[in-house]
Amino acid sequence: MRENGFFERLGNSFRNFMYGRYGLDGLGKLILRVGVIVMLVSGFVPNFYVRMTMFVISLGLIIWEYFRIFSTRREKRVKENYRYYSILNAIKGAFGFGPDGNYKFFKCPGCKKQVRVPKNHGKIEITCRNCGTVFTGYTGKRK
Repeated sequence: MRENGFFERLGNSFRNFMYGRYGLDGLGKLILRVGVIVMLVSGFVPNFYVRMTMFVISLGLIIWEYFRIFSTRREKRVKENYRYYSILNAIKGAFGFGPDGNYKFFKCPGCKKQVRVPKNHGKIEITCRNCGTVFTGYTGKRK
């Protein structure tokens, strides 16, 4: 008899159960983190009614996330996650974080292609890589 037979069967059973289900994504991680944080903070609140309200909210968030994890409606969960990331990227971009937060974009007057240059270099001369047109642009204050 093999020593891992029980755990292999258990793993296979769980894999079969999860087949076709959505699983964990970025929005799900956020929901779980917020739920756990609210639950932990509720333990330090002296008022009984506020503590219980926070506990129920945290429990609701965690149950909601497990509903999302075990959901078979993949398309709906993907749309929710896409909306989450689009809002997150908009917030990051507004505060100068993210992949394009350190760049300013200009449209080349020659070929109308978008040109990306670093921010905060003052007035600079920009050469389009596509057509070679040289133009000037203001990228913000020099640091």
